[in-house]
Amino acid sequence: MLLQYAAFGRCSTCDCTSRGTTATFAIHMEHSTTNPAPWLLELKVDLEYYKETLQAIAQEVIKFEVSKYPVFVAHKEEIDLGSKVLDAEEWEAKWDISASHLEEFVAKGLIESEKIDAFKKAYKDPHTHMCVFAFMGESGHFVFLPYE
Repeated sequence: MLLQYAAFGRCSTCDCTSRGTTATFAIHMEHSTTNPAPWLLELKVDLEYYKETLQAIAQEVIKFEVSKYPVFVAHKEEIDLGSKVLDAEEWEAKWDISASHLEEFVAKGLIESEKIDAFKKAYKDPHTHMCVFAFMGESGHFVFLPYE
């Protein structure tokens, strides 16, 4: 498996998510106005482009009771996580997007079972925000972006 682990910590801007002790962190896009990383700006452009499709997919995941916690995985290389739903080449974008959910992250050991409650507390309303795990090499970051 390419991805060793993933977790979450405090939003780097507002300190609004749960405590965590790993190399990854959550970013609420509406807070990332000062010096965002280049990858974050690039991802934001693609997510704006994809957002209507992603919102529809998230609603289907919830409607069909696959999970109450859909997670989209943004990646530039093939990964064994989720099911690819948007191909960057087909959309003339930079990031591929796979659909996953909290339960798969737990099953694959990407979120430790003792961190599930903290993840749920940090998770934004899936009707108004997308939850994206940006996978980059051996690390990743959770990003929350409003659909509107």
